[in-house]
Amino acid sequence: MGFGGPVGESGAYRLDYSHNDSRAGNVPGSGERMDHFTSGLAFDLGGSVKLDLSFDYLKDDNKAYWGTPLVPAWFATDPTSVVRTPDGRVIDRRIARINYNVLDNENTSETYWLSARLSGRLGDNWSWRNTVAANKSQRLFRNSESAVFVAPASIARDQTQITHDQDFWLERFDATHHGTFGGMDNRFVVGGELSGTRFDSQRRFSDGQASTAAALRVPALAPFTGFYSDDPRLSATGAGNRTDTTSRVDVSSVFVEDALKPLPGLTLVGGWRHDRTKVQRGIADLNTGGYSRFDTSYRTDSGRLGAVYDLSPQSSVYAQYTNATVPVGSFFLLSQSNANFPMSRGKQAEVGFKHSLPEARLEWTAALYKIELDNVLSRDPNKPGDTVNNGRQSSRGVELSAVWRPTRQLTLAGNLAALDARFDTLVEAGGVSRVGNTPPNVPRRVANLFATWRPDNSNFEWFLSLNHAGHVFTDNANQIRIDGYTTVDAAVSYRLKPALLTFRVRNLTDRLYATWGGRAVSQVLLAPGRSFEVSARFDF
Repeated sequence: MGFGGPVGESGAYRLDYSHNDSRAGNVPGSGERMDHFTSGLAFDLGGSVKLDLSFDYLKDDNKAYWGTPLVPAWFATDPTSVVRTPDGRVIDRRIARINYNVLDNENTSETYWLSARLSGRLGDNWSWRNTVAANKSQRLFRNSESAVFVAPASIARDQTQITHDQDFWLERFDATHHGTFGGMDNRFVVGGELSGTRFDSQRRFSDGQASTAAALRVPALAPFTGFYSDDPRLSATGAGNRTDTTSRVDVSSVFVEDALKPLPGLTLVGGWRHDRTKVQRGIADLNTGGYSRFDTSYRTDSGRLGAVYDLSPQSSVYAQYTNATVPVGSFFLLSQSNANFPMSRGKQAEVGFKHSLPEARLEWTAALYKIELDNVLSRDPNKPGDTVNNGRQSSRGVELSAVWRPTRQLTLAGNLAALDARFDTLVEAGGVSRVGNTPPNVPRRVANLFATWRPDNSNFEWFLSLNHAGHVFTDNANQIRIDGYTTVDAAVSYRLKPALLTFRVRNLTDRLYATWGGRAVSQVLLAPGRSFEVSARFDF
């Protein structure tokens, strides 16, 4: 719910609050509870100067389901075909509704955002903006995330506890000039940005002792998953299993952008950004008694070039090229060895076409693209024990979308993405090459169809969608395959002033399918089955 209104003669305010409490899904003990408050104040300070203030607050308390383990075919009495592996492991329906996480698992966060923006004009051609923002977040994760089948009928689990204490601030200024350059329409933007992040974390992981494994193991069928154990002996051995880390990341940036119209219907765009990043990390290992501290810095440039040409009032073509840099791992988890590597570099080229046929009530778009990422962490093919960053991966694909209104009452829409993603260079432990394999969790095909029907002189609106995603792999070796799936959603809405009432059915056919959440490669997330939603939206 939300409301807003004027503040005096030159200001306005807005307040919004939302609460979400969800326990829907196939697996018990999972769901989320979230409270979100946003607020804003806007003032006209006179002349062209405006002030915008905002404050956001978000608190969530989630119960997690981290996935269902694959089991051998000989164990499964009710196997499914959701997942395929060379050794015949499957998802057994008997454990499909079991959550192996601890009963008192915690996945909570509390976040505050505060920002202020001043904007104004300098003469007829220049405008400016200055933004100051600050953020504070605290998070706690206490779970048993991994679940792996162990013969004859047990599930081996781990135990993790991770805390985040994070502060972030930002100062950004930019100025825009609207005018001409050599007699051609031109828009020019120049600006700078400063930001800083402090990130402290405590990380606790169960170790590999036999006594720890025995304490966390549960029966595969009808288990009592128990509660999180604070016994320090469960993580008392092994480097990295009990660490306290501190991180500081400071970034300073400058950027320019320009959009030029040299010919009627043609727009050329370009941009450049330079970043200087300084990372400071401290890692205290409570098991080994060691402490390491290191600093590293990066200087990176990124840019983009593009063109848009209007062939007619109904059609246009565009082309663009961009490049950017990303760290080889999160700055907040960067190890001292990985800090020596340069950043990974990505580049993307894309061309597209947009067209509309007003007489046929049809709009459609098409795009072709290629993306490459270099300097990916890999193994030295001559020394498989050494890590290098000469890995490379790429993807190329096509995207299509269309909206057609064959009648005033009926709207049909759809989109299709087809891509080929692969490792061009990647060597893993033991000198094993993954060249030509598909990166994990990347479907080759994604397609959606939508139909909306609103009869004349009726308060009803009907909706139907067909959604398809192709198969994905959970591992770089492409040995564990999650099959693709197609689902159907349906809904009907009724307008009853001042309310819009909606009844929606998701996964209408109750299709059993899975996705991958990035945990153990033999552990998949079973998607919710058929679910029902009733909603009411009131307008005042």
